[in-house]
Amino acid sequence: MVFDKLVLCLERRAWLRIPIWHFGYRSLFQPYGRLFLRHVVLASPCGFASALRRAREIWGRGPKEGIWRTFPGARAFDLVAIGFCMKPRCPAGRFTHRCLYAEGHGLQELPPQCSDCPVAGLVRLAASAYGASFYIMTSALDVAHDLLVPNLRKSLWRTGLFFLCPYSSRPFLLAALASGFEAEVVTFCSGACSSYEEFLLADAGKKDSQTQISAADWSTYCSPAFDEACPALERRGNVYWPRREAKDADSMRLSP
Repeated sequence: MVFDKLVLCLERRAWLRIPIWHFGYRSLFQPYGRLFLRHVVLASPCGFASALRRAREIWGRGPKEGIWRTFPGARAFDLVAIGFCMKPRCPAGRFTHRCLYAEGHGLQELPPQCSDCPVAGLVRLAASAYGASFYIMTSALDVAHDLLVPNLRKSLWRTGLFFLCPYSSRPFLLAALASGFEAEVVTFCSGACSSYEEFLLADAGKKDSQTQISAADWSTYCSPAFDEACPALERRGNVYWPRREAKDADSMRLSP
C-alpha cells in the first residue's frame, strides 16, 4: 500500500518526465504487463530505451487537441485500431474483436445499428482511405498478442492510427513506439477511465460507461456512409486485413 502510494505520487509529479509510474507498476501484476516486459522490454532493451526517450519528449509537449503524434504532419496509416470500452447495440456483441460491417460491408443487407456506428466509419476509413488493416482493441493482453509483439518481431505495420481512452493513451504511446509503430493516438472525449481500477474493469469488458469520439474527430476521421465500392477486408485471427494482403494469423499472433 505504501509503495503503491509512492509510485502514484511519482506519476502525478511526472518524476524523470515519466507520467506512467503507477500504471507501469500496477501492470507488472497483470498478465499483459509481464508479457510486455518479457517480449518487448527485455527482448529489445536498447529499442525500449530509445522509445522511452522519444515518449518523454512527446509527453512533455502534451497532446494537441487530444491527439498524440510521434511524427509531424499528415501521414497515411498501415493500421487503424479502436479501443471502445463497450459497444452498445452492436450485433456482433459486447467486448469482441468482431465487426459485422468489416466482414460484410458492400452487402445490401446489414443490421440498422451499423448505419451510425463510429466503428463502421473507421472500418471504411481503414479500407477506403488507407488500404490499411483494422483492429478492435479489447483487452491489453490481446493487444500485446495481436499487435505489439508481432509488430516488434516482424514489422507488420509501420504506422498506426489508434483511438483510445485518455487514461491509457500515455502508456500506450510508449508501448507503440517500443513495438516499432509511428503512431497517431486520438483520445476519446467522454466516458474515459479515471483510475487504474476503472481501467481494469474496461480491460475485462465490465466498464459500463461508453467512451465517445468527439464531434470534431468524428468529422475529421470517420464517415458513417456506406460505400459498396469499399475494398473488402478479411479477418485473420483478430485482425482485419485488406484481402490482397491477408496473412496467416497463426504465424503472426504470439502464442500464449
